[in-house]
Amino acid sequence: MGARLLDDSLDPEEVLRGTLVPKLVSKRPERIPISVEWPDVFYKEPEQVFAFTINGVEVYRHDCDITLIDPAAIGLLKFVIAGASETAAFQLTLNGDDEAPDYAITATDGSGALIKYRGKTAPLRDFLEEEPPTFWFADGSSLTGVKYVKLPRQLEPFPRARIEPWTWAGTDIRTESQGIGRNPLSIQYRVISEMKNRQLSVIFDDDDAGESADIVGILEADERIEVEFWHCKFALDDKPGARIKELYEVCGQAQKSIRWLEKPRDLFTHLMRREPRHYKGEESTRYERGSVNDLLRIREKAESQRMPLRVFLVQPGLSMAQASTEQLELLAVTENYLLETFAVPLRVIASA
Repeated sequence: MGARLLDDSLDPEEVLRGTLVPKLVSKRPERIPISVEWPDVFYKEPEQVFAFTINGVEVYRHDCDITLIDPAAIGLLKFVIAGASETAAFQLTLNGDDEAPDYAITATDGSGALIKYRGKTAPLRDFLEEEPPTFWFADGSSLTGVKYVKLPRQLEPFPRARIEPWTWAGTDIRTESQGIGRNPLSIQYRVISEMKNRQLSVIFDDDDAGESADIVGILEADERIEVEFWHCKFALDDKPGARIKELYEVCGQAQKSIRWLEKPRDLFTHLMRREPRHYKGEESTRYERGSVNDLLRIREKAESQRMPLRVFLVQPGLSMAQASTEQLELLAVTENYLLETFAVPLRVIASA
């Protein structure tokens, strides 16, 4: 290290070229948002620390999600915090000028949402004003309050040859969730069927608000626990093509999900809290393989063993042959985020 520090031939500008530097902005970037992420404090605390009251109904953090509303390249940045039946809607507005940029979080409905956090209760809007969420855009940039971060360079498109084409005969590619009835025509049912051909200890259907991924697979190997996050999205047409809209949300979900690596043990606690699945008065187990005893055993090992994660993005509406440059660039942005953040590999499952 000392030799490098004393080496006058090394250019400091070259070393810093890849550094992400926040810029304070007074106007929102004219980019398509692909996801909105919980404030950082949510990832520093255990999941059970947070709960919400929305329209008078208590909603726990593990059954709740933060998602975009009507994402567009221009206009207001709108989002909701939603449980199974209750939602609280908000928007982020940038104001001020370049000399003194500022932002505001505004509630856009009458939910009167509250947040409970470490024994305190406060209006959710006030909390978000102090701890703003992060918006991620299709070009890899992000916005937190007035702090805007852009990638320092244009990424090379995702290699077309790395898109893995599946044959989707017998699957309705416009139906994503298998639901409580395990719809055999759904994309998720097909993915789970493929996963069952492998020696996974646990296969867990975590679909619905608050999910870590649509499907979680866990393999116990020598001195490590391998975790797979499968993110699925339905097609907008009966035939595969090059529709960029089909990738925005699923790429955003893939990026958000790797935050679980910050607290690996909490992932298994989250899955246990999500069992069973409820829908319109009915309930069904989320375990496609394994049981709570398996998760308990795995959770105990999580403190002392490595936990590599792999992320799978499944979109049968994407055609490997027809994929556009715009789609390949978006996939490259997602892969870059996964690799640069936690060195997580990405696999893309699509159609021929």
